[in-house]
Amino acid sequence: MLNGDRADWREVWALFPGDVAYVWNGPLHATTVADSLIAAGLDIRSQIIWAKDRLVLGRGDYTGSTSPAGMR
Repeated sequence: MLNGDRADWREVWALFPGDVAYVWNGPLHATTVADSLIAAGLDIRSQIIWAKDRLVLGRGDYTGSTSPAGMR
């Protein structure tokens, strides 16, 4: 997947015209994603944790049982 290893999307966040965004990311990159949102002038107001009760197939060798989502 093109840019599948990228977690810092501050150039894209700067173009976002909306008031609310749900940004899903893997827990390994949560700090990088949060830093890029803040650098683009967005506030993180809350965080939702997706607690997966079933296996979710993905691109990686291991899929965690939780995934964070920041809400602006």
